[in-house]
Amino acid sequence: MHNVDLSADDALEFPNLPHRTRDHTSSLLDSSEFEVGKEFSNKDSFLGALKQHSINNGVNYHVVKSKSDKFKANCAVQDGSCSWKIYASLRKRTGLWEIKKYKGLHTCAAGISQDHPKMDSVMLASLILPTVKANPRTSKHLNCQYSESNGWCQVLERYVPGCITDFQTEPAYYNDRFLRGCQVFKRIFWSFKQCRDAFAYCKPLVQIDRTFMYGRYTHRLLLAVAQDGSGRILPIAFAITPGESADDWDFFLSRLRMHVCPQLDICVISDRGTGILTAIER
Repeated sequence: MHNVDLSADDALEFPNLPHRTRDHTSSLLDSSEFEVGKEFSNKDSFLGALKQHSINNGVNYHVVKSKSDKFKANCAVQDGSCSWKIYASLRKRTGLWEIKKYKGLHTCAAGISQDHPKMDSVMLASLILPTVKANPRTSKHLNCQYSESNGWCQVLERYVPGCITDFQTEPAYYNDRFLRGCQVFKRIFWSFKQCRDAFAYCKPLVQIDRTFMYGRYTHRLLLAVAQDGSGRILPIAFAITPGESADDWDFFLSRLRMHVCPQLDICVISDRGTGILTAIER
């Protein structure tokens, strides 16, 4: 492997060495191993490939320096057990980003099984964009479970006494390819203790409904409400699901029965959708 003088970042020495490879695309799905001399069309292309490499291998890195013309990162494990590092910079004469120094293969023992910190919205958008361009009507979408989402549930349970949450994820795939270290958000259920306590004084009647969530979200918001003695509406449970399938309604209604209204003789009011009826039969 060619040794490079890091002080000569912008020199165009040895342009025809056989180890030099070019990547003139900004594809984030290039899983090939990095090497000194590998080039990328721009910084975003380099960072995308670096993130994808980290996600696929269940490892992480810490950014030491990130400027318009330089980037340096070390292994995120800071106990000295791993010497992985990478350095890349812009070559002004070519306009390409090149890996100038690379010490590959993480030797740290810590792996990332889910909620990879590098799976951010930019990465997701870059993964989804080729599919959308190929078929604008595609219904396939990729939603990553950010650690903040799970953290939101933990905050609710910690700072809202008695709040119940149930968070479900599933493995992530892209073009039938398993994305190691990433979990897809699937469904979430939550209910507040104050609502459950108040339900004990309501009529034994529960109305279940759903509404569409617009904007960047395509999931449904499912909710259960009750009526108090004065006829006022009391929300008692909520869920966000990918749709209104029997499994989605089963997820919501089973937790509604478990956490909110375990008593018998509850009257359920709904629009008698197929998914709701199937879930109630279960």
